[in-house]
Order: sequence, then structure tokens, then C-alpha cells
Amino acid sequence: MGVSIASSGGKRSLDAELNLVPFIDLLSSCIAFLLMTAVWSSMYRIDATNKNSGAAGTMEKKDTPVDRLVLVVDTRGYTVIAGKEKYLIPKKGELYDVPELEKKLKQVKGYYPDRLDMNVAVSVGVLYADITQAMDTSIGMGFTDVSLTDATGVI
Repeated sequence: MGVSIASSGGKRSLDAELNLVPFIDLLSSCIAFLLMTAVWSSMYRIDATNKNSGAAGTMEKKDTPVDRLVLVVDTRGYTVIAGKEKYLIPKKGELYDVPELEKKLKQVKGYYPDRLDMNVAVSVGVLYADITQAMDTSIGMGFTDVSLTDATGVI
């Protein structure tokens, strides 16, 4: 398939042929790639929403203080903070004690059955796989509204 350009009325004829097949192949490949990445990017999207409904700079006064629920992941292990209580779950060798974390989070969920939020605070030096495992464990125990922060100043 090609395009032929012929000139008339000049001393020299100009015949040039453009091959459009490689251009069409490239275009169809780009369209297929863009369609696939559009589906993947919508599947693995993390929703980051603001929890405060007030305007910027305003504070709403609440009647009852809300206990904080924090799961700290550091190089020593896990620390579960529920209100004013702190529970340390040390590492077993080089591995984090996930079954003990599940037990403790199930106990905390029993104390706060209506709470869905859990703040996972991470210190420097923790591997990404250990962070995601802590977040997945929190979600599995019923804390579906998980947020991730820095552990500096939490403990």
C-alpha cells in the first residue's frame, strides 16, 4: 500500500511512494498498549481522601475524645497503640510475628467494634514487603480504612 505523487507540467516528474504499513502497525500497537495500561491504572489506584469535612483552618469541637489506633512497624517489631495502651510484639529472629499481630488486632477490634480506621506508622529501615503485610493484616482484621504515615514522634 502506498501513495503516489505525480507532478504534471514540469520538466521532471516527481514520483514518490510512501509506505503507510509501518505507520499503521505502530499506531495499532500504541492503541493496544494505551488501552491495557488504562485498565491497570484504574484497578490499582489508592484513594486518598480528606477525612475532615470542615473548611481549611477551621476546627470542629467533638463531644467525646477519639482514641487513636496506630500500628507502628519498626525494626524491633510491631507496636499496637490503642488509646493510651501500648502493646509490643517483638520480631521472631528476622521475621515479624504476624500471627501474634492478628491476635492483638482482633482483641483491639473487640474493644472498638465500630472503628474502621487504622494508622500504620513506619520507621526508617523497614522493608516494603513488611509494610504491605502489616497493612494487609490490618485490613483483614476489619480495619478497612488504613492510612500510612511516618513513625517519627508516634511512640
